[in-house]
Amino acid sequence: LLGCYFIEKNDDRILWSYLIEPEEGHGFEYLQTSKQKKLYSDNIEKLKDIVPKQIDTHEAKKLESFSITRNYDKDKLSLNNYFDIVTESEYTHQNDNVIYVSDKIVRPIVNLHPFIVVSTPGYLKHLQQLGFKTYDDIFDESYDDITDHSERLDFIMNEIDKILLKSPEEVKSLYEENFDICVYNRDYLFN
Repeated sequence: LLGCYFIEKNDDRILWSYLIEPEEGHGFEYLQTSKQKKLYSDNIEKLKDIVPKQIDTHEAKKLESFSITRNYDKDKLSLNNYFDIVTESEYTHQNDNVIYVSDKIVRPIVNLHPFIVVSTPGYLKHLQQLGFKTYDDIFDESYDDITDHSERLDFIMNEIDKILLKSPEEVKSLYEENFDICVYNRDYLFN
């Protein structure tokens, strides 16, 4: 659904990859809101047509993986961007108390990027309990408390929309205002 959202936005400031063709039943059972149903119906065939979409995996040997150790060109991508949208391995789980933190969160931390995370409820709180800081000055992080999967995704997409509405100067300023958190997170991870 996030791929459908990116296609609909058609904004060259959003750099994203999508390697495997979407399959029915892979999260689509959570399409509840009219916004999500429309995103899906308007864009799913376009998404299927572009797979594999490779922005950051041009040197990957096996395209079924996003392993962070081999799938991006830091000089061309990470140094030219301000924010990351992290799509964690778990978004829905039968037990919403399960928080699965994978290596996906490492990339924005190492690259000094503020991030918004598409994951299970409580993910950001879990990161904070581990000692990391998050970016509530940039994003309304109350999405982390939303247990309804469809509602949480709509909220996250609205937060991304808010960033896309900002001028390049405003985006740069937000980044600079939060750079100390980026440095703190990177140093905390390395330590």
